[in-house]
Amino acid sequence: MNNGDKLLLSVKEASELLGVGTGLIYEMVRREEIPHIRLGRLVKISRQCLEAWIAQESGLVDDASEPSSPRPITASDG
Repeated sequence: MNNGDKLLLSVKEASELLGVGTGLIYEMVRREEIPHIRLGRLVKISRQCLEAWIAQESGLVDDASEPSSPRPITASDG
């Protein structure tokens, strides 16, 4: 299965996809600047949310027409 087939990406996979370091991704997760999901101690990034976030941040979509970025989800959210 390649990254294009995955629903959730690891931080490493997301960093490779974006062409940035994993440290930057972790920092953006810490500051809640990038949509992510926490599964216990694991941080996963939804490919679909990441693509929507990129489009929104780059101005490719109108902010008013898009729902707000999802808040981080933890495994304890039921």
